[in-house]
Parts: sequence; structure tokens; C-alpha cells
Amino acid sequence: MIASLAFLLTSCLATAYGYVPDQPAASYYYPNSEFNAGLEKRHTAKEELTECIAMRSDAGIYQVHGTGEESACGLFLVGGMDTQVEIEFLNFDVDCEDGGVVGILDGWEQNGSIFPPVEDMGKTGIRHTTYCGPNRPKQLFRSSGNMALVQYRLPVPGVGFIIRVTYPLNPKPCNAVSFLPEGKFMLRNYGLHVNCSVMMMYPEKLTFTYVNVGARDLKTTALQLTGADHTSRHCAEKNKGDKVEVRGGGNFEMVNMQLFQELCGFHPLIRDTHSVMCGATMVRLVSSGHYDNTVIVENELLSEESVTVQTFMCPLDELPV
Repeated sequence: MIASLAFLLTSCLATAYGYVPDQPAASYYYPNSEFNAGLEKRHTAKEELTECIAMRSDAGIYQVHGTGEESACGLFLVGGMDTQVEIEFLNFDVDCEDGGVVGILDGWEQNGSIFPPVEDMGKTGIRHTTYCGPNRPKQLFRSSGNMALVQYRLPVPGVGFIIRVTYPLNPKPCNAVSFLPEGKFMLRNYGLHVNCSVMMMYPEKLTFTYVNVGARDLKTTALQLTGADHTSRHCAEKNKGDKVEVRGGGNFEMVNMQLFQELCGFHPLIRDTHSVMCGATMVRLVSSGHYDNTVIVENELLSEESVTVQTFMCPLDELPV
């Protein structure tokens, strides 16, 4: 019934890495922490990227050389869900006059679709930076979430750049991409007026095991105890629009994804399951800043046994093939 459950961002597959889902508050994977620490003290062997579209989750040093092609290429970087992506240029020679350019995006882009969406970035800083010329950019780039995209066009053979990539821990993780088909994650706004999302590149079975959204007012400390989940209308009546959304679509453009379910209130022992049969699945926490919101979600790859009449379905053209 399900020909393939993996939604491929590009033609290349993400490098596999582990996951530790035992403790809800620390259920994120820390990628190569010892290797990251070592990188701070020394350079390691370089990996020369020969494919135009590449994806990497390992810290390391990456080298790119122009081949004379006019094509735009990209290196998709993704770390553990509680990390950021830090990029340092070690060498740089990209001729502006010949049409060469390198850009770094705080997030990911695919066919015009960008994640995280602009309205969920939680800051007003520069999101996309471009570079060219003979001088090495000296400023470090650090993403707001666990993903970044290095885009480049190198039409002159031999020119190029070398970057060092590390994944420092994010003290307040918000937006993240997960290529892990199963595990557990937590979304929290820390009392801030910010929206946070986790994007999964698979059709998923989601089980909410803890929901505290729009329930504890930061000014009054009053806790609104609720015994059932609410629609968006009820959430708007109960609080200031704080809610957690379940969305699905054919790509990760949030505005094009279908909104399947909304939850709010205080449910410390909930086990509320939602199956999403789409190419991409999103859990989005919407926060007004008046509440300290937290949700914990278990996710697993959607199987044929999980597909029921209650499954949220995307149109056929938005299903994985």
C-alpha cells in the first residue's frame, strides 16, 4: 500500500545517525560530540564534495572546487535536534566577475519552499548571506536551528572554498528538521512569543504524551485544567491562541501544508495519536508569549497497520512515491 515511506529532499540520502529517546527532556541526539570538541583544536582530513547536491550530518571539513559547470549546487547540513550549525570558511577563492557566488541560508530550501517559514524564525536578523571575491569571509555563520544550506555556483574550474562545520548545542532549540523515522522530541517556547516546529521527512504516526499549551499564564501563574482536546476556536477562547498544530504536505512550505489537528490545554498523561500520510509531517507550536508552552511527542514511521480511516491523508500528488 505504501510504496515508499521516505520523503527525499534531494536525490541523495541523509547520512544515518543514532538517536537516544529515553528521557523526554534530553531526548535529542548529540552528533559526534567528541569529534566536535576535537575540531576546536585542530583541522581534520578534508572531504572533497564531488556531487552537486550533497547532504551531511557529520562535523568536519568540506572542500568544493568548480568544474566549469554553470549549475547551482547545494550542501544541506543537519545536526541533532538540539544543535545549531556553525560554518567557518578556511579558504575562499570565488570570482565575482565570472559569475561565481556562495550563499548560506539559515534553514533549508527546496524548489522555492523554505523551512522554517519567515514568520516562525523568531528573530529579525539576516537569514541569507552571499559571498564572492578573493578574500576569505572571517565571520562565523551560526544557524538558529539545526539545519543550514550552503548554495554555490562555481563556473570557473579550480576555484572554490573550504569550510569547517561543527554542531554546537542550542540552549533553547526551537525549529528543527528530523530525518529520524522514529524517536521522541520536545517543543518548548520558554515563555517567548515565538513559533517552533519540527519537520519530519516521512509520513508519521505521532503520539502526544504531554501537552501544556496555553494553560499556565506567566502573569497569574493560574493553571487551566482541561479534560479534553480543543479545536482552534476553543483554544482561542481559552487562551490567546496558543496551540500545537499537526500539519502535512508534499513539501515543507508551511503555508501549503494542510492543517489536520490542533491541541491546547494541560494534559500531563495524554496519549493522543495522529497518523499523517503525507510526504512531509510537521508539528508546530504556536505561542503568544503569555504562556510557557511544552509538548512531548513520540514519532514513528507510518506503517500499513497504522493507516486507518482516521489517518490524515494528503492528495495523491503529495504522497511519497
